[in-house]
Amino acid sequence: MMNRHKCYFIAIVMISSTMTIGIYFSENDFAGASSHLTKKPMTYNTGLLRNVVIPNDPFFSQQWALQNTGQTGGTPDADIDAPEAWDIDTGSAEVVIAIIDSGIDLTHPDLVDNIWMNLDEIPDNGIDDDENGYVDDYQGYDFTFEDNNPYPLDHNGHGTVMSGVIAAMTDNEIGISGIAWNCKIMPVKVVDANWTSKGDSIFDGIRYAADNGAKVICIAFAYPNSVSKLKDAVNYAHEKGALLVCAAGNFDNNRKNYPAAYDNVIAVAGTDHSDHRMEALYDFNGVWVNSSYGDWVDIAAPGENIFTTSPSYHVTSCDTWGYELNYDILSGTTLAAPVVAGVAGLVFSKNPEYSPDKVAAVLKANSDPYDSPYYLGMGRVNAYKALMELNAEPEKPAAPEGTTSGKVGNHYNYTVSTVDVGGDQLYYLFDWGDGNTSGWLGPYDSNQPCTASYNWTEKGTYEIKAKAKDVFGLESEWSDPMPITMPYSYYKPLPQFLDILFQRFPNTFPLLRQLIGY
Repeated sequence: MMNRHKCYFIAIVMISSTMTIGIYFSENDFAGASSHLTKKPMTYNTGLLRNVVIPNDPFFSQQWALQNTGQTGGTPDADIDAPEAWDIDTGSAEVVIAIIDSGIDLTHPDLVDNIWMNLDEIPDNGIDDDENGYVDDYQGYDFTFEDNNPYPLDHNGHGTVMSGVIAAMTDNEIGISGIAWNCKIMPVKVVDANWTSKGDSIFDGIRYAADNGAKVICIAFAYPNSVSKLKDAVNYAHEKGALLVCAAGNFDNNRKNYPAAYDNVIAVAGTDHSDHRMEALYDFNGVWVNSSYGDWVDIAAPGENIFTTSPSYHVTSCDTWGYELNYDILSGTTLAAPVVAGVAGLVFSKNPEYSPDKVAAVLKANSDPYDSPYYLGMGRVNAYKALMELNAEPEKPAAPEGTTSGKVGNHYNYTVSTVDVGGDQLYYLFDWGDGNTSGWLGPYDSNQPCTASYNWTEKGTYEIKAKAKDVFGLESEWSDPMPITMPYSYYKPLPQFLDILFQRFPNTFPLLRQLIGY
């Protein structure tokens, strides 16, 4: 395990006058984070040429959760396969991911262009233009009213940390890479600089996110007891079509924590760079911050030593716990939950018609195995596998078109085409019916005809068929066969006595041979 942790701390969030939520997370030394590595998109051969997207963000090489090469001493490929996933989808600006936390640094250079904007609201005019019940909620809303300003500016730092994991601006030659490059982050501030929550702010914040179009709602707090208002808010958001992704907690036990343990929520445990359960040392006072576990947990995600954004200005966590400005390396299931939220954003981008239950099922069914005796869910999330699940194979091609009879030794052309549901390019394979194939030909645009030529060397009747494969390796069914006879004959079947005669006297009757195609 890496010994780079500088300090860990416990934050206490009051969700009412009598209830508090313990939030555990950690900070790591920022030393060495300034190393710069710029890469360009590259391709490798997997039977087909397929792009694997490597962004040019300078800290990408240190984000083991996205691409684990063993650079931090962990197990190579114990990651979410982000570069492979990005070749399929990098996220849609139409997909909004709400973060129910301490707000966001609204001017952070690696976040500013990915912050959701309520275009139906005119900022700073003191009017509820869109009549949604909230005045000037142009970039989310501050339910704490910490500074009498509706803008959800982060005075604690934690919400900014979560935001970078989900949707930091990517391939922009600065900072880190987010998982969902183009998805928008909706900041919903429900706790102030000191982790205090006022009244029903958390419950109202969840409802606000759902009412204003969030497809994913990410929550990091964990409370050991179910609260009826919290459960009602969760169910309300689910019914509105939002997927709730919540941290399981860092309590080193199998006790249920809420809202993660509710039925309509994905509960996320944390793993390290070797796919073990996250177990991070709290150097500040010797406490270990270990992922919660149990049969109520749905899925695991990288949560230890996660490189992410931090506020570009001093906040409470900077002064008290040593946050570095702009970027830092942190640990906790409060980092693991945003990983899953970001992947969910990619899935919704690929198929916006999916229900939250369908997205949850896709994420869990297409996860990777982890290495832990503790139950951390069905597996560790894998973005590439989840997106591949959404890819449909090309449509079955029609039977090849071309001549149905000919002479042995002559070349004949055959054409086939089909449609790829995702609009991807296609490769085609012809089976000539004599034990030979064309090999994969292409790429061709979807529905673009592919023509191949072949000559048969022996007489007979053959069946030609073809199939297609997209750039991700998904294959169509074989087409219906098209028969071809070699040679063609005007007199079929050939009388037996002529066949014997032609074989016995091969140089006789040339005109007759030509006429009947013998």
